Amino acid sequence: MMEMVGREVRQAVRRLLRRPVFAGTALVTIALGVGATTAIFSVVETVLLRALPYEQGDRLVMIGHESLTDRLGMPDGGFLHYSARSRTLEEVGLWIESSGPVVGLGEPVELGQIIASNSLLPTLGVEPVLGRGFVPEDHAAGADPVVIVSHGFWTRHLGADPDAIGDPMLPGSSQTVVGVLPEGFDFLRPEALVVFGNRFDAPDVYYPLSELDPGTARFGNFMYHGVGRLASGATVEDAQIELDRLMVEAAEAYPGGLTVAQLTEGQFRPRVEALKTELVGDLAGVLWLLAGAVGFVLLIALANVANLFLVRAETRVEELSLRRALGASRGAVRLAYLSESMILSSSGGILGVCLASLATPPLLRLVPGDVPRLDLVGLN
Repeated sequence: MMEMVGREVRQAVRRLLRRPVFAGTALVTIALGVGATTAIFSVVETVLLRALPYEQGDRLVMIGHESLTDRLGMPDGGFLHYSARSRTLEEVGLWIESSGPVVGLGEPVELGQIIASNSLLPTLGVEPVLGRGFVPEDHAAGADPVVIVSHGFWTRHLGADPDAIGDPMLPGSSQTVVGVLPEGFDFLRPEALVVFGNRFDAPDVYYPLSELDPGTARFGNFMYHGVGRLASGATVEDAQIELDRLMVEAAEAYPGGLTVAQLTEGQFRPRVEALKTELVGDLAGVLWLLAGAVGFVLLIALANVANLFLVRAETRVEELSLRRALGASRGAVRLAYLSESMILSSSGGILGVCLASLATPPLLRLVPGDVPRLDLVGLN
């Protein structure tokens, strides 16, 4: 059997070389279809299909608010009330994103910063690989200034020194490093690549948020971002229904902001979205439409190749009749066709993957920079 297959493959190669126009057309058609589909799928898989880099990331939700006219964040009163009263949310984290100059690196450098509650990293299911996370004492007024740094910052500026915990963040800095985040940790945040006019990459330093005082908190300053982890068995819809009710309670429990009447008049309501949905936004529909379009192009390409084979089969009637007359079985004839098909499809597929590897980097440069996880896209 192996000898027969090998003979048919060699003969198929010779037959294709004698028909360079047919073979070249089929190869290019398959390669273009496979290359385009592979390049687009590489983006779709990374952005839409790949799991978030968090523990049980499908349970993470973004928590904000919306009115009749605006999309809003989380007020301090809302965070305190939701954290204490919600049963559908296991944990709730709060943060503000900013950027600021950091001295000690030669010239002052503008770095991305996260100012976070001590519940943020536990909500995301992330633990520092060195040191610790924030504790309630870090947020108190007059507490010693501390900072958690990204793995990249630790490697680039602290020499990956395992004894950096407890040392100043940089020479002359007043902040003490208490933790280093895991390598590859990517704090995914929607609509936050540009903050106060400054563009920066993933944040490098994390500061503790000042302690929220229940006596001065109110339901009216929507300056924070909120993220929650759904309780076991709870759904996004369950959390939405519960927070609709808790919002009214929060406005009453933390006066000084919006009243219940104002919330009703402005059609305010909490906004609970799966984290991946919030990150991708309207882009999901565009990417799926694009993936469907190139998939359809691939089907057309393969149909055209099939038609090429049918047309060629019409010209090979005498050849096949002669082979049958000389004693070739139907299986041997089928193997002859199959050998040519396998050679062209595998060669075209390999060529298509090569085209995709060349086309993916230019394709990524055409994609808007605020698409999440774009830096993780690779040939797939």
